[in-house]
Amino acid sequence: MRILIILIAVAVFITGCATKTTVIKTQPADTKPTEIKQSKVIVSDNHLTQGKRLYFKGKYNQATKHLIRSIANNSENWEAYYYLGLTQQRKERFDRSIGSFNNSLKYVPNDPIIRSQIHYALGISWEKEGYLSKAAEKYKMAVKLNPDYRQAKVAANRVKEKTLKAETREKKEKGKKAY
Repeated sequence: MRILIILIAVAVFITGCATKTTVIKTQPADTKPTEIKQSKVIVSDNHLTQGKRLYFKGKYNQATKHLIRSIANNSENWEAYYYLGLTQQRKERFDRSIGSFNNSLKYVPNDPIIRSQIHYALGISWEKEGYLSKAAEKYKMAVKLNPDYRQAKVAANRVKEKTLKAETREKKEKGKKAY
C-alpha cells in the first residue's frame, strides 16, 4: 500500500513538472510595444565621447555640435563644457570659451588638478581677450590649486611681464603729455 501511494505521488509530481505554463502578455491592440529609451546621461556621455574624439582630430565645428548635444542632454556635464570651451578657443571665440569654462567650474568635482586646468584655460581666454588682470588671477588660481603646474607658472610670469610693459608705456605717455 505504501508503494502504491509513493507511485501515485511520483506520477502526480512528474505530470506537474511536464505541464507547460503559458504566459500571455496582453497589450491594447492600438499601441506599439514601448522601446527601452536610453537615459539622457548615457546619450550625453556618447556625445561627449564623440566631441572629444573630433576635438583631438582637429574637427572643431563637428566637435562643437556633439558637445552642445551632450550639454543639452545633461546640463551639468562639466567635461562637455570644458571641451566646448577648448573648441571655442581653437576657433578663437575667446568670449564664448570664458562662459563655457565658467559653466564647467560650476559642475566640476572637487578635484584640484581638474579645477586647476579649467582655471588655466580661463586664463588663456582672458589673456587673449586682453584682460591681463583677470588672466593673472586665473593663472594664480591654477598654480594655487596645483603648485606643480609648470604651464600655469609660465603663463603667470608672461602676464606679469606684459602688465609691467603696459604700465611702463602708460607712464611714458603720461610723461610726454605733461610737457
